[in-house]
Amino acid sequence: MRFISYLVLVLFGLGNMQAQQIAATYYNQEAGDYNVGDDCVAVQGYDLVAYHNENKATKGLSKYQYTIDGIHYFFSSEDHKTLFESQPENYLPAYGGFCAFGLGMPNGFGGSLPGKYPINPETFKIVNGRLYLFYHQDGFDALRLWEKAEDRIKKMADLRWQHLTRK
Repeated sequence: MRFISYLVLVLFGLGNMQAQQIAATYYNQEAGDYNVGDDCVAVQGYDLVAYHNENKATKGLSKYQYTIDGIHYFFSSEDHKTLFESQPENYLPAYGGFCAFGLGMPNGFGGSLPGKYPINPETFKIVNGRLYLFYHQDGFDALRLWEKAEDRIKKMADLRWQHLTRK
């Protein structure tokens, strides 16, 4: 099975190095497909519509809540909740809300494995209408690192997410 996966990667021009990175062990790979706490609240309660429509991180309120697949999404207004309800796929974050750089980073970066890392909901980027979230704490800014090689890191994150997701 690994040989077939490797062959598919090579045929798609990804090469041996990236094939090895795909087959690696991942940090927090046992986590579910969504980055939620024990309360099953997505993006630490931030309003997904506000990221897109206002280009800012805005804390949502539990009174404007919508639930999909057991995941609770909070919004800052009834209008935002309604927009999300009508087309949730337009607002859901990439990679289940895990840190985009964490999934796409090179193997061994800073002595760490790529994988499902937490985020700071106030560190984000919208790319082609898609919300990407990043870790940012104690002087480590994953968004800044992402932007240094965004296309390459995004391609690797996309491939790894396909491998890690249960859907």
